[in-house]
Amino acid sequence: MADLVIDTAAMEKNWRRLRREAGKCEILAVVKANAYGLGLIPVAQLLASWGAGWLAVSEPEEAFALRRAGIGTEILLLRPVYAPGTLERLIGADVTLSLTSVEGAETLRSAVARCGKAARVHLAINTGLGRHGFDCGDAAGILRAAARLGNGEITGIYSHLADAYSPRDRRSRGQAERFLDLCDQLRRGRLEPGMRHLCNSAGFARYPELRLDAVRLGSALLGRGPGTEDLTRIGYLRAEVEDLYRLPRGSCPGYGHDLRLARATDTAVVGIGYAHGFCLRRGQSGVLGLVRSLGRTILGLEPPPEMCLNGQARPVLGLPGCSSSILDVTGLDCRRGDAVTAAVNPLLAGEEVHRVFV
Repeated sequence: MADLVIDTAAMEKNWRRLRREAGKCEILAVVKANAYGLGLIPVAQLLASWGAGWLAVSEPEEAFALRRAGIGTEILLLRPVYAPGTLERLIGADVTLSLTSVEGAETLRSAVARCGKAARVHLAINTGLGRHGFDCGDAAGILRAAARLGNGEITGIYSHLADAYSPRDRRSRGQAERFLDLCDQLRRGRLEPGMRHLCNSAGFARYPELRLDAVRLGSALLGRGPGTEDLTRIGYLRAEVEDLYRLPRGSCPGYGHDLRLARATDTAVVGIGYAHGFCLRRGQSGVLGLVRSLGRTILGLEPPPEMCLNGQARPVLGLPGCSSSILDVTGLDCRRGDAVTAAVNPLLAGEEVHRVFV
């Protein structure tokens, strides 16, 4: 059985390093997608205890879960909501909403009237990603939407950099220029846009001049992505050696018969496999994703997969299975029950993998 281990001291160190680097900027700590696979509630509780004033989520249920857990930070929902009942619940839970259209403003105005409570919103702006948001060239439409909000208060405005993660990024500065120009147009139209945030984790690392009033950091907290070389990667798999064998020369361990042993080999069976996210990349799952990843190894595009046993990196023999893998432990003193660790993207570790905070 494999666990996903989260080193809380290392994560706090990441947070404090990023907090210092952000200076006067507010940090909206993004905990969407189950806190990038680490666990929504425990990660949010840790961030709040370290002083995070804002959390950002992508699903209404994530916001409700945070409130049920007693987390009192500001929460921004990073997507529009048009369902009246859900809107009313979000307003009642003091969640800041994303406004993306004139229709959304009208729907929100009706929800505010029904629940008798003011709502706070951030304007979402499409500056090039093409996902959610008002078009950045439609200042007049945004002003019309603001006029229809009723008892809704605009407290912020944001957009999302499409290519900041790429070394060949040629879009971010243009997006920023369009975003800042829109903010100026809104002010000239007597609408104060409030807290401006444009940078995601990659943008924060690559474009310090674009940090504005706030930044949205998610993957950076996990020590992942551009500019995180001095941060600690958070989340790794941990299991035990389940069995030990000596396979004779000519054996073909693992699926596929792609490997034939050139010598007698001492092996260890370990309870880590692709069902735990091992050897998978984002956008992949199951056996097909595993084969694609290992195909890159065969082509020499990536090194062969390894795990760490008793402080030493050991190669995986053959294709990992769903819930176990075979290691070459020749020349290594090891026993059943010895701890084994493996790198993993926490987003790819299924919900059935037990999360352990240490």
